[in-house]
Amino acid sequence: MSKFDQNRNRLAWLGKAKGLVLWSQFFMDKIGLFSVWSYFANLVLKKKAIQKRFGRSMIYRQYSKVFKHAFTLEDRDVNSKQLLFFFAMGSESTYNARNFMLAYFFQSKGWHPEYLICDGVFELCHKERIGKTRDSNKLFCQDCVHGYKHVERESGLKMDRMSAYVQGSVSSSFEELLNIDSELLSIEDCQKFTFKGMPLGELVRVSVLRFFYSGVLKQEYIQVYKRYLKEGARCALLFNHYLDVHHKDLVVFWNGAGFMDRVAMEVCRMRKIPFITQESFWGNSSWIYAKNKIAIHLDYFKEYERDKEKFSFGETENEKLENLVKSFSGNHDFDAKSNVKGLLGMSSHDQFVVLYTNMNFDTYVLGRDKLFTSMFEWIEHTCNYWNELETKVKLVVRAHPGELKFLTPSSDFVRNIMTSLVSEKVFFVDSDSAISSYDLLDQSCGILVYSSTMGVEAMMLNKLVISSGTTFYKEFGLHPKSKSEYNFLLKNLVEGKLNVNVDLNSLKRYLYYLYFMRVVDLSGFGIVRLIGMDYVDEELNADSLIKMNEKALSDFYSEMIYED
Repeated sequence: MSKFDQNRNRLAWLGKAKGLVLWSQFFMDKIGLFSVWSYFANLVLKKKAIQKRFGRSMIYRQYSKVFKHAFTLEDRDVNSKQLLFFFAMGSESTYNARNFMLAYFFQSKGWHPEYLICDGVFELCHKERIGKTRDSNKLFCQDCVHGYKHVERESGLKMDRMSAYVQGSVSSSFEELLNIDSELLSIEDCQKFTFKGMPLGELVRVSVLRFFYSGVLKQEYIQVYKRYLKEGARCALLFNHYLDVHHKDLVVFWNGAGFMDRVAMEVCRMRKIPFITQESFWGNSSWIYAKNKIAIHLDYFKEYERDKEKFSFGETENEKLENLVKSFSGNHDFDAKSNVKGLLGMSSHDQFVVLYTNMNFDTYVLGRDKLFTSMFEWIEHTCNYWNELETKVKLVVRAHPGELKFLTPSSDFVRNIMTSLVSEKVFFVDSDSAISSYDLLDQSCGILVYSSTMGVEAMMLNKLVISSGTTFYKEFGLHPKSKSEYNFLLKNLVEGKLNVNVDLNSLKRYLYYLYFMRVVDLSGFGIVRLIGMDYVDEELNADSLIKMNEKALSDFYSEMIYED
């Protein structure tokens, strides 16, 4: 059995085991014996060499303790501005520690914060995947809502339930959608579907792909697509009804990637309600955020242009940046003598260009298509065009090593489309290959990416980079605007007619701004990534947590509230 299949089987076992763990976890928490349960659970995990650990109490109890009685009805002013946290995360998440900290900070500024949570009102949600559905896991919804009653009671923060708004006109409007089963006959019909002026087909598309762990829509996905359309419409109706009843001045979302977030964000746009998305990035408790756009897309060039004269970039900053970028590769030391060409079956005189794939269902990739309908179409187009070129320069397609790391039960892997594309000019390095991506990078004469951060790493090494998807570094490198321009660049690349034209100092200055000024380090809570354990410092209270993160919160508030 290959390493690839061994890992997939192990992850499939872990996926099933997690469902069993949830039952015992919730039960032991309810009877007050979670600390005993976690002790023995951690012993088993350690013995099985699984890099995951549980704390002595569940996360929702930890941040509830920190924010005990932090929000009180008596403090609320009916004339205060209204802040809504839409769904946030399930109660068992340190993201809620961050959201509660934000809520408490906004409250100190005269705002009235509330949560709106899903309590199982939807028949399908953006968390569901093949092998991870409410049909296969009866505690699927409980995994989200477990603990919220305790959190509300302990903290005093008001939590509204979406189920309270399923009534009257909402229910009758939803009935109008039932005919989509007969009217929508193809995937293309689903993508073009609109609902009350909303491009619903596009808004739910990413979640459909995520459901199948796929980068390409297929006709066999149509029934699931229709279900997402119905639930997307239900979300739009319910959220609109909620906003009819409760005026909101600002809405805070999680990362904005799932279809419920996307639909609710579109509702906010149509109602002209400003919104914020946020996400962790790297580090134990990193934080990125953006106003009226998706933070994880890292689209901060406009902000960089505004702020670039406000910070210096010298030797110290350059060293700090280079150390960080090097850490992305695991501090890989390039080995010019490594036998990459020999392992690929090339001669020592051969030149090659590397095409680096992303994870095909990564939320950073999905919806970032520019020239092609998907990353897979880009791979196929590039390989076919390369095979037609009159050139001795080789193309090496490197599958993302992350294909080994996730429970991905679909058959939608890069290796499957490469079978008919490999030739004497096109080579394939699978995700489980021992050939280093970074030695390939070092010895290449050019790099092709979709939206991978490998494009940045390559440019930092003064490599020529052509990007075909929408990237956060679109102001740097080569970004063709059409397929014909892309083909033209490939032809000129193999003929040696392209030059590296990146201003490295400007690129580094921008990256420093992105990684060290847009990405904020918070204190008092986070996740120990090496063992996958969330933590909250229970010795803190709401005021001390605010004090620890005062500058980050003040900067956030100033930008999100006062700047456009």
